[in-house]
Amino acid sequence: MTSRAYRTEIRLPGLLLSLGAVLLCALPAMYLNSAFGWLPVLTLVFMWLLSFIYVKILARGIEISGESLFGSCTRGAETDFRVTLKSASRLPCPDAEISLFVSDAIGDVAAQSAVRTAILPGEERELGFSVSFKHVGEYRVGIKSVRLRGFFGGFRVVIRNAGEYGVTVIPKSHALGKFALSDMVRSESLRAYTRSSAESVDYAGVRDYAFGDPIKLIHWKLSSHSDRYMTKLLESYGSNGITVVPYMLSPEYDAETLMGVYDALVETCFSICRHASDSGLDTELVFIGRDGGKTSALPSGTGGFASVMRSMPKIHTAYDSLTDDIGYLFDGGGIYSHSNIAVCAATLDDGLVQTLLRLRRARKNPILFFTLPDCVYGDDRRLASKPLALLERAGVPYFVIPSADDIERTVG
Repeated sequence: MTSRAYRTEIRLPGLLLSLGAVLLCALPAMYLNSAFGWLPVLTLVFMWLLSFIYVKILARGIEISGESLFGSCTRGAETDFRVTLKSASRLPCPDAEISLFVSDAIGDVAAQSAVRTAILPGEERELGFSVSFKHVGEYRVGIKSVRLRGFFGGFRVVIRNAGEYGVTVIPKSHALGKFALSDMVRSESLRAYTRSSAESVDYAGVRDYAFGDPIKLIHWKLSSHSDRYMTKLLESYGSNGITVVPYMLSPEYDAETLMGVYDALVETCFSICRHASDSGLDTELVFIGRDGGKTSALPSGTGGFASVMRSMPKIHTAYDSLTDDIGYLFDGGGIYSHSNIAVCAATLDDGLVQTLLRLRRARKNPILFFTLPDCVYGDDRRLASKPLALLERAGVPYFVIPSADDIERTVG
């Protein structure tokens, strides 16, 4: 990518210094009142004009390109970004300053770094930046600006937004040793792969097709009358795995804490999916997408989960009826087949608590993974944790996770 969009700026320190020099030179010129006396003033004006023309010509001959060495990386990984400056001009550039920006997962500029160099005529200079991503999510990395200064220092050319690239920071996977899955559930999972007489005609219901569903389970007749594929739910699929539900509503925290909560929610979901898959269980990730529709996915590996993240709701602090009606996910009956339901949440509002209790009364096996950062303490922590006592009395197990880095210690 090459950019030639630029604008010229006057450097205030250089301007003040030059004006001061002109005034000093003007005093003897006025005293002598001759062409020789005005020669220093004319020389300074000429140098300023030459500096302006110099940076204009210099900017036209500079080519800027950036290269992202990554499209995705794991949270906390350090990656590289390259910027190449090439001078097609015959003029040397004595000072070039390149500023790089990294936007965080919620869109704010999280970090900036700058490096300065000189470029000779016809030279190609490659500069490397090391970028670290602290949080999960979608990032933008790019060249914020390139400042080119000519000789005499009076003017500089600023090239802004010289290029940016998207980076997906994917979650880490944590061991979940304490999250035990019963032998009964595992045996039911094995039954799901055994052909039964019910497979041909008898089924419990249908749901939207999810990537990874067997083709033989597609309900072709119903799909032909719908705008999407539908999958049969067989009787033998009653408790053959686990459904993972992320709930992205959060209390109001500062931006850094909020992104940390998002890390914990996403990495908990990912770790549960990996743990269940490694245990030989079917796994589905279920949520209300950004368009308000029910979404079911069967994420396989890190790459599969990264693509699912793009359709998941982003973490937010104000209730949104479009994406936060968690009871809506389980309405209609027969939509989600698994009796084991893991809900990953950062707030215990009434809708979530009542949904967990309703699932328990329906003889489902809900389990709660509750993200509560350590910065919440005292009365605020007791108030946030109060619904846990009600869930415990109803027999709903739960884990309280302070941060993404505590997942393995808490659940592992």
